[in-house]
Amino acid sequence: MSKEGGPTGRSPARARPRPRARWVLAEAPRAEAERLALELELPPLAALLLARRGILDPEAARRFLRPDISHMHEPGLLPGMEAGADRIAAALRNRERIAVYGDYDVDGICGTALLLSLFRAAGGDAVPYLPDRRSEGYGFNADAVRRLAAEGVRVICTVDHGSKSVEEIALARELGLDVVVTDHHLTGDGPPPAAVAVVNPRALRPDGTSYPFPWLCGTGVAFKLAWEVARRLSGGPRVSKPLRERLTESLALVAIATVADVVPLVDENRVAVVYGLALLRRNPSPGIRALLEVARIGDRDPGVEDVAFRIAPRINAAGRLGDAGRALELLLTGDPDRARALAEELDSENTARRAIERDILERARLEVRLDGRGLPPAGIVVAGEGWNPGVVGIVAARLAEEFHRPSVVVAMDGASGRGSARTVNGFHLERALAACSSHLEAHGGHAAAAGLTVLRENLDGFRSAFERHAGDHLGGDPAPPVLLLDAVVPLGHLDGETLRVLERLGPHGQGNPAPLLAASGLEVVGRPRTMGKSNDHAAFHVRGPGGPALRAVWFGGADALDALLEGGGPVSLAFRPSLNRFRGSEEVELLVEDARPGIEPAGPGP
Repeated sequence: MSKEGGPTGRSPARARPRPRARWVLAEAPRAEAERLALELELPPLAALLLARRGILDPEAARRFLRPDISHMHEPGLLPGMEAGADRIAAALRNRERIAVYGDYDVDGICGTALLLSLFRAAGGDAVPYLPDRRSEGYGFNADAVRRLAAEGVRVICTVDHGSKSVEEIALARELGLDVVVTDHHLTGDGPPPAAVAVVNPRALRPDGTSYPFPWLCGTGVAFKLAWEVARRLSGGPRVSKPLRERLTESLALVAIATVADVVPLVDENRVAVVYGLALLRRNPSPGIRALLEVARIGDRDPGVEDVAFRIAPRINAAGRLGDAGRALELLLTGDPDRARALAEELDSENTARRAIERDILERARLEVRLDGRGLPPAGIVVAGEGWNPGVVGIVAARLAEEFHRPSVVVAMDGASGRGSARTVNGFHLERALAACSSHLEAHGGHAAAAGLTVLRENLDGFRSAFERHAGDHLGGDPAPPVLLLDAVVPLGHLDGETLRVLERLGPHGQGNPAPLLAASGLEVVGRPRTMGKSNDHAAFHVRGPGGPALRAVWFGGADALDALLEGGGPVSLAFRPSLNRFRGSEEVELLVEDARPGIEPAGPGP
């Protein structure tokens, strides 16, 4: 050991305990994987990973590896599409004013920009409406409907909301407005709103059938409506060239929203993200180009992680701390100078958002009630006065990750508060809030993320109900995090050719995770080093029996290095394989998710 402390030279006093994850080797349909490898001439590991993701048929595998725009489902299959597209097309032909009423998050902003762009390209009179997060909250509100009616709007087209807005849409009808809803949230058990159409992949068609793929984001549904409207304006199934070009360009917005909204990156979402990322690389709009510049992505091709952690937060920053309209203007402007100014403004607000988030997170941690063993309740509900409602969703996600419990964070303001919830695997948030609805004024969302409004006098009752519901579904103590391994592999199997095939399994995200592999009995070669501004990350080389030494990078793992290397014996790694490209060269790299000394027992590899 070095004089400075452990094998890395770091003081053991700086080490923090990290939860010990349970490694689980997933079952794999090996016969089907062998068939895929043979028929498609794939490396065995690539075939195994396809089979692990439920892609067992060779033709389905070919479509997965070569996604094409023709693989997207017909827009007309969506419930409500025929009536919705007819009404919008008529409004465009007749120059009736259309308001595109979106949400203030990435999905709502991108979908609003998409529809405005196409409607205006078709010569329509289209105006946006994005509610203010603080004063209006999510979705429709009656004052906005009255204001739009007074401004001469004849048709309201929603993006990312409206399926449950029965009263607000009834008011619109009373005021002489037609409403076309585009949404992807659950429609609820009550009567549907009296809209001209509710275009929603999670609703049923009149004949009782459903759309083939229910997991579109709000912008994805808006894209399908724009596609069908463009067909009507073009006089047939083939869209005219100007509108076709506009639709194709809009796939960049669909890709951003799809990644940001954390919907499964499979089926037609996968197609949209593949095409959209290519547009971000080759032909970004002035606004997106400015975002890429302020996000310091540089000349490299932006990927899913760039969208999730660099582009989307800057778009979101506008609605979290101020006026979401600035992000909408950024996505629509054709002026590079204006785009750069707006992007820099959003970049500054994103920096401010992170500071606010850190402060509220520290205060929220103090509000988590721990028992005598230091464990949280089955479901966490914390609230604070004056907390910014624009960041409580992020704070809820941090608490859920830290405590391994579904978490709700509420920003109180006077007699009520608005909150956001985030979940852990296996716990359905939307159903949980429905079970606690007697304590809530309003709620909505998805299985993984949701929002709510609660009166101050009902907060304690909601907290107790949420804890009971979570306890009934999750049991007692928080379960340790689980790493579900795709395969155990010798490092010698990870050559450049195999990894280039594995790259075709991307883009990765919800529903299509990046491959997670394990290797055991590895020798650490040379001296590890720490990286990053705070030396939180680690880099080292490992070698398997008779194989080459490969570089391993463990983000956030520097504090665990001393325990890993204690004793100098073999180590086991759980990692995601990667090809690191730099100045024309390629290097196989292991992105470590977890590591431990010794030989981790696991099943056979591919």
